[in-house]
Amino acid sequence: MRMSLLKVRVLAWGAGWMLAMGAAQAAAQTPVHWSLKVAPAGQIPPGGSVTATATASIDPGWHVYALTQGPGGPHALEVTVQKSPVFSLGGKPTSPLPTRAFDPNFNMETEFHEDSAAITIPIKIAKPAPGGPAVLSIDMSYQTCNERLCLPPAVE
Repeated sequence: MRMSLLKVRVLAWGAGWMLAMGAAQAAAQTPVHWSLKVAPAGQIPPGGSVTATATASIDPGWHVYALTQGPGGPHALEVTVQKSPVFSLGGKPTSPLPTRAFDPNFNMETEFHEDSAAITIPIKIAKPAPGGPAVLSIDMSYQTCNERLCLPPAVE
């Protein structure tokens, strides 16, 4: 199952925010399967913050290039929090240390994750935040390869 866009719905309740997740699905198969969790759960006041964790489950034999992948080779993992009057990126996304190894697809040393990777994304909530429902949209732009081929960069 491929998720084409990771979304978290944030609904206004009283003076705080309640988080509920949702995701759009696409029919195409991919060797990377994304999930998203947001903490803390429950009501979050305007001016507060949450932490989104996007987890890539990577099929055996495949890898995803890291946030720290340098230029001149594969497409590095990028995280974008879509413009919103409520949400903004609250700091630099982080991930576990990647594996560094020579990649024959690019004829260079690369940085990548195999099996899984949890990307931690700090999110700020505006103060004051407008009332009513709001949607937090996070795009994960990445490239995945195995030992003999690479798929084009994707945004989910």
